[in-house]
Amino acid sequence: MQMRKWSETYEKDQVCFVCVCVDGRPVEVAREFQQGYFEGSTVKNAYIDDYDDFPKFPTQLGCQGFVVIDAKGHFATLRSPSLNKVGHAAFQYVEAVLDQLIASPETNLGGEEERKEEEEAGGAKAVFVRNACSEAPQELDGEGCPSFELPSVGHEGMDAEHGELEDLMRAAAESRSAADIRSLLKSFAFHAKEEEELMSRSGFGSDGGVKLRMFSAISSHAEDHANIVEALEALIASADDEDLVGQTEVWAVCRRIVEHAVNFDSKYAGKLVEAKKRKQEAVA
Repeated sequence: MQMRKWSETYEKDQVCFVCVCVDGRPVEVAREFQQGYFEGSTVKNAYIDDYDDFPKFPTQLGCQGFVVIDAKGHFATLRSPSLNKVGHAAFQYVEAVLDQLIASPETNLGGEEERKEEEEAGGAKAVFVRNACSEAPQELDGEGCPSFELPSVGHEGMDAEHGELEDLMRAAAESRSAADIRSLLKSFAFHAKEEEELMSRSGFGSDGGVKLRMFSAISSHAEDHANIVEALEALIASADDEDLVGQTEVWAVCRRIVEHAVNFDSKYAGKLVEAKKRKQEAVA
């Protein structure tokens, strides 16, 4: 992980690197990051498990850019360029900002005025996550409608089901009807079952087969599926007398599905196809 590399490049009395987990399972994920990336490093690994503790300045996930704060607590930048948008140049930008701050500690690189404007406008809390690693930068203000785009996993059947889920999420977000959310629930539950069976047949899991790092082992993958199903069921149960649910609640559960696809499904992208080919070759 780039943050660990930076922590090994810069002196700890020059730059403090902080990673804050805002996932739906903050403690568990923070521990996984500690074990997988940060163990033995100087990176401060933290988490937020309460919405009231979210920062009151605009920010976003790391792949959408970093927040850089100088030694006096002034914002050098509220969001560096997105890695997905500009590639390695995004990291070079952060390094240039850090190098300038280290060389000239009194330098104000901007961002403070932007922060003041945000505070004067009401100081809305940070919003996590819309489409966690989409190409377009996340807007820095307001809730807004989430992106419904799910990443390709390189498997024709799974990608087709992702496309169906995208359409159902759009329909549910537009209508807010419990009926459309039931359709989304039915499709997602079917997709989850198919996906777990396909992963098992392809050799993923805890039985000595192919092991994917972090989020994508079958057990945690299935657990997240179950959590989303539970969230959809709770959303349906919250419908009013007109069989409608809250707009924000619909967006939240749709974002939850997108987060799952980005954090879990993307980890096995292409590997299910490869596993199928290996089995065919073995039979031949």
